Amino acid sequence: MKAKVKNLIVITGLSGAGISSAARAVEDANIQVVSNPPASLLVDVFNAPSIQIKDFLCLTIQLNSKNDTQGIIQFLKHVKVASPKTKVEVWYLNASNEVILNRFRRQRRPHLIKNEDGVEENAIGIESSIDEQRKLGSKVFDLATWEIDTSQTSENDLRQMITQKVNFINEKKQTFDISIASFGIEKDRQVPLDFLFNCRDLPNPYWEEELKKKNGLDAVVKEYVLNNATSKQFLDNIEEVIWNGISLALHSNRAGIAIGFGCTGGQHRSVCVSEEMVDRIKNSSRLDKIPNIQFNVFVSHLARSSWNN
Repeated sequence: MKAKVKNLIVITGLSGAGISSAARAVEDANIQVVSNPPASLLVDVFNAPSIQIKDFLCLTIQLNSKNDTQGIIQFLKHVKVASPKTKVEVWYLNASNEVILNRFRRQRRPHLIKNEDGVEENAIGIESSIDEQRKLGSKVFDLATWEIDTSQTSENDLRQMITQKVNFINEKKQTFDISIASFGIEKDRQVPLDFLFNCRDLPNPYWEEELKKKNGLDAVVKEYVLNNATSKQFLDNIEEVIWNGISLALHSNRAGIAIGFGCTGGQHRSVCVSEEMVDRIKNSSRLDKIPNIQFNVFVSHLARSSWNN
């Protein structure tokens, strides 16, 4: 029997613990998210023709009444029987009462706990509502495959955690593009970059007659520009900056960074340095220490059309 949905993610937990942020992170991973369907309709949503035979389906479910709790439990039992090959993940978002209380106060919105008839009971106050919801969710909490405590977690941290979790479940690697470009500072001023490095203080082949009409892809030019203590120190320092930048970009769940090396004409020094940095990154042992990431390294030379002119 083929699974209707290969991987089912149920996101639930305490209001104010980050359920909506978690759902956005899952959507960013190109997974269909159905937000807050009534507990009584969970089976219908799961069986809907529009979502049959999918790799992933994510449902976010609020715990605002006993009916919600019971509905989730019954739904999970149904999936186990009706689609036994579906891998089920239950993610329970949690946080301390103090943190949730502060979040509700900042947002100035009520905490919606409902009685068995579905009537909102705002009068009991936010603190009592948090305690009541914690009790309502205790049985669902016991079924959770992953508890995410967001008390000390930023939204960016949460997004990164969820992205890594989805990649692990899907057995796929996240892609991260490192784009490196050389250019002429006097020609290509409007280049969108995250990092820009000036190579004009390195040895300049332009002033050597036998190198002037060559370019940074030629071995003799590379030797002239890079084989000295100044250039080696320059490259070592920049490589460290770039790896720090990559780490920060991954932490922010970005899909890549753009790096530029500029020299006067974009023909010699910036080209050599760009090519050398590509080789360093591709051959770095640091790549093996970052799990679930497929690094793609690209290089382009923006002034190439004007070389030797």
